[in-house]
Amino acid sequence: MDAAEDSKMRRKNVPANSPGASFVPIHGGFRQRALSLGLWFPVFLSSSYFSQIHPPVLDYDHEHEQDEAMSYQTFCGGIFETNCYLLDAPDGQILFDAPDGACDWLESRGAAPRLLLLTHGHFDHVPDVARIKQRFGCKIGCHADTVPMISDPEFFRSYGYALEIAPARPDFVIEAANNREFLGAGFEVLEVPGHSPGSLCFLSRERQLLIGGDVLFAGGVGRWDLPGGDGELLFRGIKTKLFP
Repeated sequence: MDAAEDSKMRRKNVPANSPGASFVPIHGGFRQRALSLGLWFPVFLSSSYFSQIHPPVLDYDHEHEQDEAMSYQTFCGGIFETNCYLLDAPDGQILFDAPDGACDWLESRGAAPRLLLLTHGHFDHVPDVARIKQRFGCKIGCHADTVPMISDPEFFRSYGYALEIAPARPDFVIEAANNREFLGAGFEVLEVPGHSPGSLCFLSRERQLLIGGDVLFAGGVGRWDLPGGDGELLFRGIKTKLFP
């Protein structure tokens, strides 16, 4: 397979066990499925640091990859090949993040998301937010620190990025919570900044599912050298909240 064909394949609907859908052990005594929503040039942890957090698991069991009660589909889009996930919650579909091309993908699948939740506001995760809200009329939820990233068209340009993202206003703000329901699906919401201000992780202990944005990858983490990034804060959050 040549490079062009390989790139084309990776931009299609990718399976949950693709490199961008990272499966890692977290929360100490039991395994969690971590869906890393995106490929934001991850900086990989060294084996020595990773072993301090949790012994590596080389042969992970994917038996919960497709949960009957809440199945999910994956789309990879945009120049950074960013992943988003469409979950079938009890009371409707939830989309996590909105990379470029996500709106067209939803239409091609006959999907009708009622809710769009953002893990963070980096420009590879939010290009289609406004289009999706306009097309499907779904509500948008995000952290308070993400609000200016999706509502202010000058936000990224103020940092020197020549980017055009249609602005959108969120319908509600999400804060850390031990238990919060979204369309009948319960999640523990964790704030883990460092890769980006306001980074959120959505954890379902019942389904052993973690939707973590660019916070955590298989054997690595998201970069912290972008505006608002803080490596020390990122590692501390991972160690205390994802690997307590």
